[in-house]
Amino acid sequence: MIGMDGASMGPDPSGAMTGKGSEKNRGAAGEGGVPQKGLEALQSELSRAGDNVQRARIKRDIGNFLSSQGKLREARTALEEAVEMMKAGKVEPDDLIMGLVDLAKVTWRIGELDKGEELAKEALDLITPSGVKGTTKGYASWIYGTVRQIKGDNEEATTYLDRALALFESARHPEGIALVCHNIANMYMQRSQFGKALAYYNRSVKINEELGKRFDVMGSMVNMAISKREQGLYFDALKIFKTTLDYFSGGKDVRVIAIITTNVGHTYLNMRRWDDALSKYDESSVICEGMGERWIESYNTFARSEAFLGKGEIHKADENMMLNFKALVGCGSEEIKGRTLRVRAMISREKGDLAAAEKDFALAEKTLKAANFDTYLALLYVDWAKSALLEKNRARAKDLFNKARDIYVGLKLPLLERGLNNTMKQYGL
Repeated sequence: MIGMDGASMGPDPSGAMTGKGSEKNRGAAGEGGVPQKGLEALQSELSRAGDNVQRARIKRDIGNFLSSQGKLREARTALEEAVEMMKAGKVEPDDLIMGLVDLAKVTWRIGELDKGEELAKEALDLITPSGVKGTTKGYASWIYGTVRQIKGDNEEATTYLDRALALFESARHPEGIALVCHNIANMYMQRSQFGKALAYYNRSVKINEELGKRFDVMGSMVNMAISKREQGLYFDALKIFKTTLDYFSGGKDVRVIAIITTNVGHTYLNMRRWDDALSKYDESSVICEGMGERWIESYNTFARSEAFLGKGEIHKADENMMLNFKALVGCGSEEIKGRTLRVRAMISREKGDLAAAEKDFALAEKTLKAANFDTYLALLYVDWAKSALLEKNRARAKDLFNKARDIYVGLKLPLLERGLNNTMKQYGL
C-alpha cells in the first residue's frame, strides 16, 4: 500500500543533526523537516562558502529543499554532489552518513529501490566508529529498515526499525522516536495487524503534537485513513483523506498530495466507483510526472488496469498492463509485483485464457504470502475462486473462498467477512 513512508516526514535535513551549521540560522527547519531558507538564500551561502566541507553541507540543504518541492531528479543531483564532496573532504562520519540517508531516500522515491537500498546499506556500514552520534545511527538504521520494509522483508525491517527506535529512545530524540513509530505502524498495517498499527500511529501523533509538527501529525492521519479503508470502512477513510488533503493542498508537499489522491482512488476502486477511481489516478499521475516520482505512479498504473476491468473495458486494461508489466514486476516491491500479477490474472480470465490466469494467480499467491500482505492475499483468493467457477470447479472455488474468509476471520475484519459471505451466497456456495 502506498502511504506516508517517512520520505516526506523526516529526518530533519538541517545542520542540527550533527550540531553544526553553515552560517546563521542553518539549523532551522520548517514543518516536515524542510529547511526554512529558500533556494536563492542557500545558493548565495554556497557561493560564499569557504571550504568544501561547508559547501557540502549547504549542497545537502539545497538537495533537501529541492526534494521538498518535488524536484526529485534535481534533488538527487545536488545530494550526489554533496556526498561526493563529503567523501573527498574531511567531514565527520555523521555528515557523510546523513548525506547518504537523504540520497537513499530521494533515490527510492524516484523508483530506483535497489539503488536506494545500496545507499542505505552504505550509510549503515559507516555507523560503527565510536564517535558517531546515537541519533545518526538511529537514522541510518531507520532508512535501511524502511527500504527493507518496502521490499517486503518484514523480518529484517523489524530488526532495524526496532534498533532505530532503541537508539532514538536512548538519545531522547523525540523527532526520531515519532518517525520510527510511524514506520513500525506502517509495517503492522502492511501485515493487517491494525490494532498494533494504531497504537504506534497514536504514539507518533502524540509526540508530533507536543513538538508542534502539524505536518507530521497529518502524515500519520493519512495512514490511519488507509487503515480504515483496508478494514472496509470506506466512508470513514474518505472523511480523513479529505481533512488531510485540505491541509496539504496549501502547497506544503506535492508528493503528499499525490499519495493522498492515489489512496482516494484506491478507496473508490474498492467501492466499485470505477470512473471516480480513474479520475483520481489521472490527477495523481499528473503530479508524479511533474516530480519524476515513479514510486507512486506504479500504484496508479496497476490499479488503473483494475478500474478498466471493473468498467468492462478489457482492451484498455490489457493495453495498460502490457505497456507497464515489466517495469511493475521489476520495481523491487513485492507488494506491487504481487498485486500486478493478480490484476494480469484477472485480465487473462476476462479474455478467456484461464491457463494464463491460473499461472499468474499462483505466482501472485506466492509473492503476497511471502511478504505477509494478507488483505491483498484474501482479494486474490476471491478472484481466483471466480476463475475456478468459470472452469465449473465449484469445490475448488469454495476452498479458495474459504481461504479468503479464514484471513478475514483471523484479522477480525467483520465487514469484509460479511461481504465475502454475501458473494458466496450469490454463487450458491
